[in-house]
Amino acid sequence: MSFGIAMLLGSIFGLVVVVLLYIFVLPKRNVPYLNRFLRKVRDVFMFRTLILEQIIRFLYIVLTIFSITCGFFMLFAKGNLNLLDFIFGGYSYSSEFSLASVGFVFILVIPVLLRMMFETTMIKIIQLKNIMEINEKLPGGSHRSQQQTRVQYREEEPDAYQQRARAQQQSRAQAQAQYRDVEPNQYRQPRAQQQSSAKAQAQYRNEDADQYRQAYAQQPTRVQTRAQYRAEKAEQYQQTRQEQSAANRERDSFQQ
Repeated sequence: MSFGIAMLLGSIFGLVVVVLLYIFVLPKRNVPYLNRFLRKVRDVFMFRTLILEQIIRFLYIVLTIFSITCGFFMLFAKGNLNLLDFIFGGYSYSSEFSLASVGFVFILVIPVLLRMMFETTMIKIIQLKNIMEINEKLPGGSHRSQQQTRVQYREEEPDAYQQRARAQQQSRAQAQAQYRDVEPNQYRQPRAQQQSSAKAQAQYRNEDADQYRQAYAQQPTRVQTRAQYRAEKAEQYQQTRQEQSAANRERDSFQQ
């Protein structure tokens, strides 16, 4: 594959990816439908995630640690160092600067200089992050809405502002008074419902006890009814036996 074909294919593929990002990932209406990976991609392309902060922090840590460790081992080294030759190429042992003094510089001076240099850069990044967070917390979430709100408050007169504050206080007081009036009624209603339910339960228990008493009182009459029924059945059985015996006797006498 030649260089021209590679660039052409890469350009076409990049154009397709850019169009897909602008249609499906970057619009704000599609944020609830994105997964975690696509949300991170959107934050990167919308500059909501600052990668420069991580890079600066990493470089500061690496350079500071290397400076301290190199300076510590230079304390135990022998010889001298020509600073000009070291900066512009090479080193010499005929200079006035010893390696121990250079080690102290690497341990004490260079970390302070690195701190000052990286801190000035981080101040701007932190200010930018704070502005972004404040912008997200404010209603509207955009710089234009903030400017409109500021202009609106500046154009309002003090009397209008006081009237609006008084109206808000009055509405709050009315809402609190209404809530205080409604709360006892809401408390009384459940108590009345509880009392009515307790009365209904007591009435049901009394009715149940009366029914049980009536059923218990009817038990002797049931026993008497069963005994009478059994006696009547026995009498009917004896009568039928007597009638059968009489019929048998008549039949025997007729045959004789």
